[in-house]
Order: sequence, then C-alpha cells, then structure tokens
Amino acid sequence: MITSKNELWKLGQIKFSFPVEKNSSKKGVYFIGDHTIAEQQFEPSYLIRNTFLYAFGIYWKRISPYFETDVDLEEKLALLNSPSPVIKKIDSTTIVFRIPSFENNFITIIDSLVNSNRQLFLSTKNLVIDIRGNGGGADRCYTSITPLLYTNPIRSMWITYLSTPLNNARYNWIINLPGFSEKEKQGFRDMQNKLNANLGHFVNLNEAKQMVVIDSLTEVLPNPQQVAILIDGRNASTAEQFTLMAKQSKKVKLFGQKTTGALDFSNLNNVTSPSNHFTLFYATSKSFRIPKLAIDDYGLQPDFFIDESVPSYKWLEFALEVINTK
Repeated sequence: MITSKNELWKLGQIKFSFPVEKNSSKKGVYFIGDHTIAEQQFEPSYLIRNTFLYAFGIYWKRISPYFETDVDLEEKLALLNSPSPVIKKIDSTTIVFRIPSFENNFITIIDSLVNSNRQLFLSTKNLVIDIRGNGGGADRCYTSITPLLYTNPIRSMWITYLSTPLNNARYNWIINLPGFSEKEKQGFRDMQNKLNANLGHFVNLNEAKQMVVIDSLTEVLPNPQQVAILIDGRNASTAEQFTLMAKQSKKVKLFGQKTTGALDFSNLNNVTSPSNHFTLFYATSKSFRIPKLAIDDYGLQPDFFIDESVPSYKWLEFALEVINTK
C-alpha cells in the first residue's frame, strides 16, 4: 500500500501479490479487508511488452518508468477493460461489441448503442461480441441485439417459479430497478400477482402454460454475415442464456472456453441473517430444460476452443483469423 483512504489498510501493507513470470503457473494472491487471502482463484499473471501487466483479471498500465506504448495493443486492452458496453469498428469488415455485464443499468446503454449504430451494423460483414467476464444480469439487456443474430426461429425452454411470500417479495425490488419501461414494470407486477395467487406451488408464468417458447422474427438481416461470440469461465446466468439463444443462429460461432454453468436454477433472491453477518443467495426458479440439457456445473462449450497458450488479449485475433479464412 502506498496510500489508502480505508482505515483498514496502512502504508507498506500488502494488498495483493503475484508470482514473477518464471513462476506463472502459480496463482495470484489477493488480501481482503481482514487481511486474509481471498478464496477467489485468479489466472496466472504476466507482463506484456514491459508496459502492461495482466493480474487479477485486469490489465494494468505501467506509468513509471515510461516505455513507449504500442497504440494498437493499448486500444485492444482498453476495450477489454471497458467498465460499460462499447462498440468499436476495428477495420472495414469487423465491429467489436464489448459487453462486460448484462446488469439492468446497462439496458438503456446497450439499446442506445445498437440503435445509434444500426447503419454501421447493416453495412459491416463481421461482428465480434465479447462477453468475457460477464456474470449475467437481466435478460432484457440483449433484446435489441437479437435481431442482429437472427436467422431462424429461436427455441427456449421456459422456467417454473417457486411461489412463497419471501420469493415473491423480490419483485418489489425488481420493479424499482433502473432500465425497465413502465410496461415492463407492469409485467413484473402481473407476475407477482399470479405468484401470490399460487403460494406453495411451482408456477409456470407462460400464458399458454407451455414448456417451450418459440420466438420468430420477420426479417433476417443481410449483415452482419458472421458473428463470433467470445466466452469464458466467468460467464454465468443471463450471459449463458444469451449464449444459449445466440448459438442457435446459423451466423454465430462461439470462441473461447466453457462457461461457468449457473443457469438451470436462476432468478436469485437474497436474504440477510438476523445478525447481519451473513447473506444467503438462492434460486427461486428452475428450467424445464433439465435434466435433458443440464447446464449447471457443465457450462456451454465453445465451437472453437482457445487454450491457455493464447493470452486473453489475443483472443480477438484468434477469432478473426478463423472467420476471415475462406
């Protein structure tokens, strides 16, 4: 620690450490507030051309001593480090859409980006959607993206909700989240009312009570012609639901490594213990997809596996090499 506004940390104390490159098989160590080691496992750390350090899932830039920076590399790392969704055209044939999270506060940002760049999408052959590290959020986040990927009807297995007063109360919180329209909020109120009318039961909120929902669009866009989605082991929940939807398109191929596997039991609720020392997170719904297509603990597999010998900042190059091969 050089300086800190947190009284728990003093000058000279160790906040995190990582092995030198020769010992890159070892994991980084991160100390939490009580100075014990965090249980979370991090990938090995490594230097990139003296200027950047990859550690704890973040690309750090050296500011002293100064080394001349590779502009192209810096732009790629800035894209990976972006805290919010961003679109960048990297050449005449390819757009990269970086989406670090599907949290509900990104709904309006994603919708705005898609709408304002519609002509760019319609005039560009390749689209890379980078969702690495995206742990999920709200399915509503990717509604505006779906038409860009669509080629044929999309089949989705519905879910059933366990109705209890505690579970149903979560909708009071959801309704007040930013990003949802008044129509969508009314939809949540209707769901809550149906659940409250069926306490103690698993409830299928689909109007037709079907287990499978088929969504069809009226148009297949001429561009993008090819879509590469970059996935990794940190993708879960809504990020996996997006991947499951997207992979049904004839345009889409998945690149990277298998996802977390946290989708079959979903719609998390949380409850704080009476002592306020613990918070329990638990699922309130289950998918009709199980057991025939279980994803929990298995994850979704990529079409093109990217092994550990390819550093994360080169995954984009890997995907582009594949989709640009005739």
